[in-house]
Order: sequence, then C-alpha cells, then structure tokens
Amino acid sequence: MQKGKLKFINRFKAHLVVLLNLIILAATRWVTHLATLVAPLKSRCNVKHKIEAETAPTNTLDNDRPLSESTAAAYNIFALIECHCHFDPSTDLEASFKILLAKNLPALNYISVKLLSAGNLAVTIKHIPIIKLELYIERLNFCALTICKKHQKHLTAKNVKIGLCNYRASANQTLVYQQAKSALTLSQQSPLQHCHRLGISHSRVNIFSNNQIIKSIKKNKFVIYFQPLFELDSGRILQHEVLIRVRGGANELLLANAGINQLDNDQDAFLFDQAIIIKVKKLLLADTSAAIISISLHPKNWFNKAFWQWLITQVSDFKIEHKLQFEINAADFFKYQIRLQGVLKIITKLNYQIIIDGIKSSDHIIQLVNYPQVLGVKLAYDLVHLIEASTHQQSCVKNIVNACQLLNIAVFASDVETKQELQMLTILGVDAAQGFYFTQLLPDFTQTVFH
Repeated sequence: MQKGKLKFINRFKAHLVVLLNLIILAATRWVTHLATLVAPLKSRCNVKHKIEAETAPTNTLDNDRPLSESTAAAYNIFALIECHCHFDPSTDLEASFKILLAKNLPALNYISVKLLSAGNLAVTIKHIPIIKLELYIERLNFCALTICKKHQKHLTAKNVKIGLCNYRASANQTLVYQQAKSALTLSQQSPLQHCHRLGISHSRVNIFSNNQIIKSIKKNKFVIYFQPLFELDSGRILQHEVLIRVRGGANELLLANAGINQLDNDQDAFLFDQAIIIKVKKLLLADTSAAIISISLHPKNWFNKAFWQWLITQVSDFKIEHKLQFEINAADFFKYQIRLQGVLKIITKLNYQIIIDGIKSSDHIIQLVNYPQVLGVKLAYDLVHLIEASTHQQSCVKNIVNACQLLNIAVFASDVETKQELQMLTILGVDAAQGFYFTQLLPDFTQTVFH
C-alpha cells in the first residue's frame, strides 16, 4: 500500500511538471503574439511623431540642434522671388521674410535675405540636409506666398513666381545666379508651375551644355541679350555685354562664361562663337549708334588660328565707330600670355580691346603694363557679392583698384545686385558696374536710367 501511494505521488509530480511546462509555453506564445500586435502601433506612433516634428513650424531657429547630415553632404539654395503686389513702403521686407523663414525652417544656421532694386527678393539658405531639400523648398514657397498675402489678401499662387538653384558649396557662384534667373524665367512663362528649380550637378551641366546647347545653336534657338556697363561717375553706358539665352526642350539656360566653358571640344566652341558674332554683326550693322559690344569668347577660340582668320573676314565691313571688345578669363590670360601674342597682334590691328574677367587679387596686375590692348579688368563675383559685409573682400578690391590706377586700367564690377554693394564699390574706387541692380537684360541697345 505504501508503494502504491509513492507511485501515485510520483505520477502526480510528473503530470504537474508537464502542466507547468504547457502553461509556460502558452504564456510565451501569448507574449510573443502580443508583441507583434504592439510593434506596428508603436512604429506608426513614432512615424507620426517624426512627421509632426518635421512639419510643425517652430518659433525660433534651433541653432543648437546638430544637422542630421554633415555640411559636406548638404545642399545650398539660392532663390529669386518675384511677387506681383504692392507692399507698404514702411515694411521691412528683408527682416519680415527672414523671420518667417526662421519659423518654418528649423535647424539652419544660415539664412540670408536681400531685397533687389526691381523689388524681387534674393534668398540664400545654406547647409540643408539632402533628405529635407524638397521639404524646405515647399516651405520657402509657402513663406513667399504668406508674406505677400499679408499685404494683399486676395493674392493667389500665380502672382508669386520663384526661381531656385540648388548647389553644393563648391559650385561656381556666377552659374548659381544664372541658373536661378533661368528658373525664374521658366516660372514667369508658365501659367501653372510657379516655382521652378534648376540644380547644378556635373552630369546635368555637361548633358545640357554639350548636347542641347549646340543643338539649339544649330537650330537658331537662342536669343541675344545685352547687359549695359555703367560708368559710376557719369552714369553713361560704356559698353553692352552679350549674354545668350538658350532653349532646349523644357529647359532654358542663361549663358555667360560659366556656361559656355562647358563646351569641351574645338568644333563646338568654334560653332558657338561663330553664331554669336554673326548675330551681333547683323545688329551692329543695322544700328546707327556707336555701340561698343563686349563678347566673352570660349577659351578654346583664343588659341584657334582658324577662328581668328574667320573673324578677320567677318569684321572687314564694320564701320569705324562699331567696335568689339573681347573678354578672357584671368586664369587663362596670365597662364598663356606667350601663346596669346599672335592673337593680341590681330586685336591691335583690328583696333579692338580686351577685358580680363574674373580678377580675384592684385597679384598679377603689374604684368598688364606690357599689354596696351587691355582696357579693363572685371572683378570676380566672389569679390562683389555681399562686399559691404566683408573687410577681406574690400581689401582685395582696394588693392586691385590701386594697382590698376597706376597702369591707367579701368576696374569693372559685374553681377551687382544691391544698393549696398554698389555704394561700397563706389567708395573703393571701382570705375563702372553692371548687374540686375541697374536693369534687366535688354533685347537691344535701349538707353536705361542709371540708379
């Protein structure tokens, strides 16, 4: 009987162990299943909080918050904003717009707003994380519409036109400005899309330049515009610089040095400058004024004998009062002075002159004592842009002016955008200036009012 009792107890223990194991197994499966149900809810909740954090405007710039990407992996934006409404003269548009941007663009340390003479706003935003580029462009568009509606309640999106250029820190600033202008033109011409963006990337520039530009030139799908250079003392126009607007498909690009330099073979460069000079020649022969036209030649054509032989035949029937000036990049001129000797003789024989563009320092100015063909030098965009806020830029420009005065060479400033820039350049002794502060691009030799 004792044995039967022990046997019963052992069997009971065995069943109890099995039962406990089943309970533990069931509990484990239940917990696992519950976790799978909770995880999506938690994930959706996190996503919701993340979206709300990214889209909700803040009251101040969160300057202490680190960017999610390094500045090397970030983009900058330059935007030109045109608003068709009448602002109260007492309104500080620059300050108002900058405050509104600060509220809607968190975690950015650099936002610059400039009011241009034509009433447009120029906005620079730096160090935007790549993944937030589109979001911040949308917010910029929203801010532009909001600030305009404050002054005109019934304003609609079609009354606010924006041209943007996104670029890396190393991008050519002149090309950035030109891309933004081209984007603004696209916005102005479109009845539906009021904000256009043209980014600067190696692949996009090469594809547009090498294929679409030449195709457009061959089909005569380009327009010549003129940008007058104003003497700062008298306000008279010294010359008109040629700028080319090329159309290719849905894109449009305003070209100067930064654009035409993308053409990478001799034949394309020859064809491009041929087309420009032929069109300029027709305009000069049809015009009775003593206009002086300045053309930026492609670097390859400065060393192309066939181009200069062709040019001599083209200008043989020009009247005496019709003069051409040719612009060459400073780096090319000072590096290849010896190779340019033959071209300089041709220019002297034709009674034309040279302007050296993109001057960044006074280091090589003394070498120009041997080149009477050089009429003047143009300051690099980096020296002109926001010069009123940089003592370094002011010092560089003053040194250039002093060196050029010794040689009786004029100093010009291009791409002048604001009154502050013009005032500082005048104080520093710059002789003449051009840019959108003075006037929009001209389709002909129209005399414009000096500001």
